[in-house]
Amino acid sequence: MNNQDQTIQSQVQVNQRSKIFWVILLLSTILFGCSSLKHLLFQSTAWDLGIFDQAVYLISQDQSPISSFTNFHILGDHGALILYPLSLLYRLFPSVYWLLLVQAIALSISVHPLWCLALERGLAVNRAWLIVVIYFCYPLIFNLNLFDFHPEVIALPAICWAIYFGLQKEQNRKTIFGFILAILVALSYKAATALTIIGLGVWLFCFESHSGSKKFSQPQRSRWE
Repeated sequence: MNNQDQTIQSQVQVNQRSKIFWVILLLSTILFGCSSLKHLLFQSTAWDLGIFDQAVYLISQDQSPISSFTNFHILGDHGALILYPLSLLYRLFPSVYWLLLVQAIALSISVHPLWCLALERGLAVNRAWLIVVIYFCYPLIFNLNLFDFHPEVIALPAICWAIYFGLQKEQNRKTIFGFILAILVALSYKAATALTIIGLGVWLFCFESHSGSKKFSQPQRSRWE
């Protein structure tokens, strides 16, 4: 490949990554708008949105996050350590819409590692975009966004990145660090996420460790065509 071809390929990559950014932004806006509208129409519930809203607010005020609904510490519920970093947003302005916004962004940004994985495995760009469309059209994504707020939902990007790094054919310090970091972040959202991580580890060890060098689609050369 000559310098001109490399330049053209680099420009195509930049354009494609710019497109995925705008797609994520658009979907985040749509999901956040839908969940906000549901809340404005008084369709939200105290169980679970009210519980997490109160807990995050109490943390932001340096108080013990003991919910008046459950009468015990919020970490005794699901061990959602991520609520403490989320409380920083409540320090800026205490509003339940922070939780809805973070959840919408998490569901939207999860498509980025899936898109990167599709290209990494040799899929052409149009097929990688098909993966994006399939993800966005999956009804569960929209339903998760509408059903109040749950910490395990915003763990989805971390799990997707863990899959991406775990499936890299060349394992180096960068991919290993990314894989471990993604797992640690995912575990901070809910204790039950550990079961998903265990399943991911078993799958990678039993089915992917011996087939990492195999490709199931088009050759690397054609993925940006």
